[in-house]
Amino acid sequence: MGPSMATPERKTVVVWLCLAAGLHAQSAVPWSSYAHGPQHTGLSTIGAQRLERIKWTTPIDLVLQNTPGPLYIHYGSPLVTAANTVLVPVRTSASNTYRVEAHSGANGTLIYSLATDFSPPPYNWIPSYSPVLSQGTRLYYAGAGGTVYYRDQPDSATGPSGQIAFYGNALYTANQGAFAGTVMISTPSPPMPAAISILDST
Repeated sequence: MGPSMATPERKTVVVWLCLAAGLHAQSAVPWSSYAHGPQHTGLSTIGAQRLERIKWTTPIDLVLQNTPGPLYIHYGSPLVTAANTVLVPVRTSASNTYRVEAHSGANGTLIYSLATDFSPPPYNWIPSYSPVLSQGTRLYYAGAGGTVYYRDQPDSATGPSGQIAFYGNALYTANQGAFAGTVMISTPSPPMPAAISILDST
């Protein structure tokens, strides 16, 4: 066998090439996460159309809809896929339950909706519920107990889906009640949560 080709310099180049490829793939998604992308700039490379008419609307809060005065809540950012599917996080009850709705960007038609068992950590202002797109091919959205649901083929009415627990699905399945009451995703996040809240029950 000859000498190893895995020198530190070669490893660094490979890592940078992988990162560059990932960033290039991510840029194909017009609006992939909270406030556009990982840096939360809220800036798009695609110019907006003139705001001369409302093409379609959909509620994002079924509880506080048409409520006057200040609202002590943060709302998640709608996501837009490269195929113009608009993914909207919707608050569905005063108990802070949520779902994600997929709408046609062309006319607002509901394509599908995804329920979640997520509940937010303790708060003064209701935190945002913010799903994200990974390279435009997989939708991630928070679930109970610090888990993350995923849905592939976000532009289609159906697609493969599942649930991920960062501490292992078997452990979550064996202790769902304990995890649901003490572990919560608490920030707008990249595909895997950037912050987890763990509550002390003592």
